[in-house]
Amino acid sequence: MTTKKLFMALTLTFLLNAATTAQEPINTDRPDQSDGTYTLPAKKFQIETGLVITDSSFSQNAMFRYGISKSVEVRLLTNYGVATHLPKDFLFDPVGISSKQKIYKGCGYIPQVTTVEYVWVPASASKNARPEKIPTSFLIALQSDFSKNISLDYNGGVLFPADDNNTNWIFTASLGINLSEKSSLFCEYFARFAASENPENDIDAGFLYLINNHLQIDVAFGSSTRFKRDNDFASTGISYLFGK
Repeated sequence: MTTKKLFMALTLTFLLNAATTAQEPINTDRPDQSDGTYTLPAKKFQIETGLVITDSSFSQNAMFRYGISKSVEVRLLTNYGVATHLPKDFLFDPVGISSKQKIYKGCGYIPQVTTVEYVWVPASASKNARPEKIPTSFLIALQSDFSKNISLDYNGGVLFPADDNNTNWIFTASLGINLSEKSSLFCEYFARFAASENPENDIDAGFLYLINNHLQIDVAFGSSTRFKRDNDFASTGISYLFGK
């Protein structure tokens, strides 16, 4: 092979690899409650933001994600809004700091495995939402692919809340179905168990649409027992992946 042909072959290979990388669509951890096993590639930055409306609150949340290696990412979480059941309406919750590490990419019937850690910073919250203790959480996220278009994301882990001395156990299971290359839906069960409280058994479902490989919109509806009673909620959001 001549030098010219070798150069052309190497150039074509590079362009094909670049095109393949650029065409990888955005992958988000919203709008369901389950954390996925996917981690952002190194040096990629992504924003996932949404609105949540219940019969007692209206809030805006955002997650800022950055890949620091091919299997590790760090995240920053914010949430603020108005809670009509509290004396002071506006709340800014503690900022959350999180990391995800892909442990196993999966093979056959063995699921993909990723660990997810969270810590919330009390000093970053507004006074009416500032906890005395530092909440932390540790989750194991798994994903089982039943076919090209059907998968199950499920989480199990522990939460150490700021307002409860008891350990809280968390479980989620989200069934995802790809309707097309651009659209998908999910239905999910998520629960929280603590010795001092009645279990919270919640459900939600939603729809996601890929406008292009960098931009996704979503909508979801569900029912939660967070406030010791039925509390329906609705959410909508938009997510964007920066860079090629």
